[in-house]
Amino acid sequence: MGSRNVFWTPAFYGHRVVVNRLVMIAVLGAAAAATLPIAVAATSSRAVAPPLQFKYTGREQIYTVPAGVVMVGVAVEGGHGGQAGDQAGEGGGRDGGVGALLPVTPHEKLYVEVGAAGVYNGGPVFGGGGKAGAPPPVVGRDSSGAPSHSVYASSGGGASDVRTCPLEATKCPGGVSSTATRLIVGGGGGGEAGSGNGPQVTCSANTGGGRANSFQFLPGNASAGPLPIVTAAGTVYPGYPTSDHGSPGVTPAGGGGTKPGNGGAQAGCPAGTSVRYSDSVAGSTASGPVGGSGGDASSLGPMDPTCGSNNSCFDAGPGGGGGGGYFGGGGGATGLDRTSGNCGVCNSAGAGQGGGGGSSFVAKQLRSPVDESLVQTSWNGWAELAPVIEIDVPSNGAVYRRGQVVRARWQCGYDSRISLGFPSSCRGSVADGARLDTSFGRHRFTVGGTVSANGNHTVSATITYTVR
Repeated sequence: MGSRNVFWTPAFYGHRVVVNRLVMIAVLGAAAAATLPIAVAATSSRAVAPPLQFKYTGREQIYTVPAGVVMVGVAVEGGHGGQAGDQAGEGGGRDGGVGALLPVTPHEKLYVEVGAAGVYNGGPVFGGGGKAGAPPPVVGRDSSGAPSHSVYASSGGGASDVRTCPLEATKCPGGVSSTATRLIVGGGGGGEAGSGNGPQVTCSANTGGGRANSFQFLPGNASAGPLPIVTAAGTVYPGYPTSDHGSPGVTPAGGGGTKPGNGGAQAGCPAGTSVRYSDSVAGSTASGPVGGSGGDASSLGPMDPTCGSNNSCFDAGPGGGGGGGYFGGGGGATGLDRTSGNCGVCNSAGAGQGGGGGSSFVAKQLRSPVDESLVQTSWNGWAELAPVIEIDVPSNGAVYRRGQVVRARWQCGYDSRISLGFPSSCRGSVADGARLDTSFGRHRFTVGGTVSANGNHTVSATITYTVR
């Protein structure tokens, strides 16, 4: 982010607050409250700069912080994992999203990446969604003669993020990569797997993709999903693995966390007393923020010709792609392709495994993270930035003469569409339009407000000016 001359009150992390898509919470510490006077409860009659929502375009987008704005609310949500039938849905893993408060500098540029939904029988998608595994050599047909939807897998959803350095930059401030400048990330869901040319077999993997993060306030509750993890860079909200934990011989495709998710695998496992299942291609481990690829079923043997046309032998399904994220989810394995035992040597009907969900992230520079995965506007991801506090006069670092007449100009934002900002109150060191203190010395000017959700919580930003 670089140096920011904006002072923040301590963040409040103790309670979960959900007000539509983005809720802001913070409290002033006792010492801060004593030194940051907020005098007049007066909301400005002027409108703060409007919020801006970014939808999926397949390319990087830019947000320029409006003049005077020193705090914005930021919300991001990744793309949904793809599912059979060429659309996202219950078979694909649910996207993940987070929101938080971000201190900004007027006219600063932020770079927005909005992830795509996973694609049925598709390749990688924007935002790091991993590609689907290829279908088996022989594709089953439905009663109308068309290829069966259940044979194909889907790619994972892409992550959405906001960062301080362009995606294609070869060098960023501080000598870091563009990926390392991400401020907030909403993970993508894992893609659904293909079920193969036949019914599932005993000990088959789960075809559904893993969902992205389940937001929890620190320290979290293990019974409610993966626990948030605090790192030096910020807080990571891990993605879900595929739901195969109880299946013998099956290793779930891992969700992204503080490292890439592992690819899923299926080992040979018994079914009954005399039949053995074998032959599966593992999914690939995620590569950084990019989800792993699903296992490729095209490399498995074709249907045994001795089976004839009685449809008693089947091919295994391909694996789903992992979701993109702060770290991507692993790709799912193919189904088990072959059996031996009482049925002779013929192909089985193993379902493939869905991909793991990507992880979400909130950098330590941000405050008051909240869940943003409750409202789905489309299967693609989205991002929204909404000014929360705008201070036009005094500007940060301004210099005035002693006794000079300077009138404050400030306002707070509120967007009724997402209940973002201060719906009932906003206060400044002096009222909007009132004279500033221009006595000799260095002065602090504070604007903040109260959000009435889960109790009343005050959030504020402070800038400085000098009188000579």
